[in-house]
Order: sequence, then C-alpha cells, then structure tokens
Amino acid sequence: MIRISRLTDLHACPLPLHGITPLVSGAADVQVNGLPVARVGDRSGCGAVLVSGFPHILVNGRPMAHLGSLSSHGGAVLAGSGDTFGGSQNGTQRPPLVVDFARLGVMDEQGRLDDQRLQALLADPQLEQHARQAGALIDPDKAPTTPQSYACSFQAIDSETRRPLAHRPFIAMVGNEEITGLTDAAGLAHVQAPSPDSSISLHVMFRAPARLLDELARPDRRFKITAQAQEVREGQARVPVTVTVNDRAAAREALIGMIRESGRDFIERSAWQALAPKAPLEPDWDYSMIALHHAGRSYSCSASSEQVLNTQKTHHAKGFDDISYHYAVDCFGTIYEGRDLRFKGASVLGHNTGIIGIVLLNNLTFPEEGGDWVAFARSKLNALGIDTTQQIPSQQVDATINLIEALKSLFVITHFGGHREYPDQGTAGKICPGNVGMELVRAIRSITQLQQPAGT
Repeated sequence: MIRISRLTDLHACPLPLHGITPLVSGAADVQVNGLPVARVGDRSGCGAVLVSGFPHILVNGRPMAHLGSLSSHGGAVLAGSGDTFGGSQNGTQRPPLVVDFARLGVMDEQGRLDDQRLQALLADPQLEQHARQAGALIDPDKAPTTPQSYACSFQAIDSETRRPLAHRPFIAMVGNEEITGLTDAAGLAHVQAPSPDSSISLHVMFRAPARLLDELARPDRRFKITAQAQEVREGQARVPVTVTVNDRAAAREALIGMIRESGRDFIERSAWQALAPKAPLEPDWDYSMIALHHAGRSYSCSASSEQVLNTQKTHHAKGFDDISYHYAVDCFGTIYEGRDLRFKGASVLGHNTGIIGIVLLNNLTFPEEGGDWVAFARSKLNALGIDTTQQIPSQQVDATINLIEALKSLFVITHFGGHREYPDQGTAGKICPGNVGMELVRAIRSITQLQQPAGT
C-alpha cells in the first residue's frame, strides 16, 4: 500500500532553480484529510506534470497520484497522506499496479497531458501487458521513495497588511549558488539545499506600484533573512521562516538611492531636524499626480535646511499635522524630504489623495500677482527699476526634473500641474506656483510627457 498524494504535498524537481515546490492542482471534489487528491496530469509549483499513478484508482477519470509519483521534469512527489493509502487490486493481495503514462505517450510536444490518449489507455484491457512491454510498469518495491532531501521554507508577509505575498519573486543564496523563484499562492518559498549544514539566505523582491525594485536586489543592498536547512521528512510539517516585506519603506529607500546616484544631495527628515508629526498621518500610496508649488512671496534663495524647518513650523501653526509637501527643492539643486511619502500630503486643498507635493524654495511670482499690498509694493519697486522677480536657477530646474523622473519610475504618474491648476484651487484664491512657476510647469510637462490635471 502506498500513501496517496494531495494538493500541497511537496515535489522535488531536478531541473536547475526548480527545487522543492508543492503540488498546486488536484480534484476539488475528492478530498483526503481536507485536501484535494492529486492525479496524473496535475502540476507542481515548478510546472512539472505528474505522469505516474494507479490506473485502477481513478479520480475524475484520471489515475490517482501517490508518494513517489513521477513527473514530466524527472522529479517525484515527496509526501502523501499519513492515514490514507492506495494500491490493492480488487481486494486481493496482488502488488499495487503503478504505471508511468509518459512512457506510453500521453504527453504532447508542449509537455501537456493528452487526455484522449490517456482515456484510450485506461480503457485498454491489455494496459498492464503493454506497460510492461514499454518499460512503463513500475514495480512498487522499486518505486521511487522519499529521497533524503534538505530544504527551508520561508513565508513572505506584507509588514503592513500582514497578508502573504503571493507569486513574489525571490533570490536565495545556498552557499555560493544563487537560486531564483516565485513564492506560491500562500507566499511560501521552498528552497532546497545539499545538506543539513547548509545556510540559506533569502531576499524577497520589493515592489513599487510601477515596477519591481531591482536596484534593491543587488548583492550589496539585499535585505536578507538567513536560516538553516532541515531534512524534509514525510508527514512532518515544517514551520516556515517569516519574512516581513515593507514595500513602501523600500520604495522610499529606492528613491533616495536614485537621487543620490544621480549626483544630487538628498537631505532626509532627520538631517534637517524635522519635528515629529503632531498626530498620526493618513496613509496614501498609489500616486498618479504631482503638484508643483513655490514657497511663497516671502521666500528667496537662502539657507534651505532652516527654510524647510520653518515651513514645517508654519504649517504646524496653521493646524497641519506635519509639513504639507512631500519634497522641497532649493535653489542649489538639493532635494529635501518633507512629509514621509507613505502618508497623504496636505498641499492641495481638498484634493490630496494620490497627489505628491513638491515645493520649490523660491518666490516664482511676477510683481503684480496677488492683488494685495505685497503686489503693490513690488510693482512700485519694479517701476523704480528694482527687479523683484526671481529667476529659477538651472540647478533647481534640473533637480526638480530629476525628482519627477525618479517618482515616475516608482509610481504610475500620469498628471503634473501647478498648485492652482488642480480643482477648486483657483476659487480658493491660490496663485501658487506663480506665473514664473507656471512657465516651468509647462516646460516640465513637455519634457516628461505628463498631462495637465483634469478639470483645469
């Protein structure tokens, strides 16, 4: 009698990088121990098709698979039910009949099961004789048994939602060998090793909304979890090593790396001594828009770390929980981290969801803009030949474009506009980012091929 196999029982594949994966299909309506029974034609996680089974025990018209069932990749099933067996023929003591149907031509050129051919073989009263002649009859006493195998299982979990990360690429190092693969539907990665002394390091690939973060998969930047291999034993459950994955923190790290690798300075919140938010901030993530601001008519190019901190203090005084912008760019091309990118900004009144706010630490208005005493005074100075209009330094322009391109590589950004171009901002009296700033906005839209905000 041989243990029958079920969905999730492990399969060992000899092909490079395939390793140990669970069976991923079975008979949904026939279960043992609460798991669908595996059959000839079902697959493992590496794509191998089961090709051997009991021809006299059919499940949905297919031979039942078992411990030791062979696969189209040359592997075998490593496990089966601890209390349910198959193999006896018609209640006799005859040895179980096990047939390798691949040797009888049931696989097509694409490696798929030819069900018509299988059914014809099962209906043949001379199946056993034909299988023996073709070398497809497997002696149960010589049938593959569970080989000695060593592995470690990992489970990738989203650190924020606590949900498994299904079908997520991973990179494992076993000694000096690099192995790549995908987690299964339960976020599990099963990594095979040559011995119980093997140390296995696993890096789960991080994902931003627009792409996988390949730059964080370089050997010098990987976030690795290391564990020892264990012997894979029939019927013994293995508790996976939990790997928590914080995609949002990784995307922030990737953006900082991109900016610095471009040769620009990036100043993190801690470096400009940001104050802690006054209250918990609301998360946001799937950004699709960027809003450009200027710092206001009282600003000019100066000591920028102090400007950013003063902006935060001003926003606190106005009732905001933190600085409203996600990033600030000074006149020298230095980029400052404002509100943490993982949280919704507060720079566009009533329309902050999905918008990244960038402020240029400069005054980008013409003298007459604003229609108040400041505009009156600047216009008078202008009439006296004193030009109060700020030019945007090329370093500031280039850094802003660099930042936008970096954000586009992480998020599916489709729209870019000046603050006042977003819905309801004009009626609120917003002139930001000024007419000088709007000239820059239009130029950046042309360069980046981003669209003007809707409704403007």
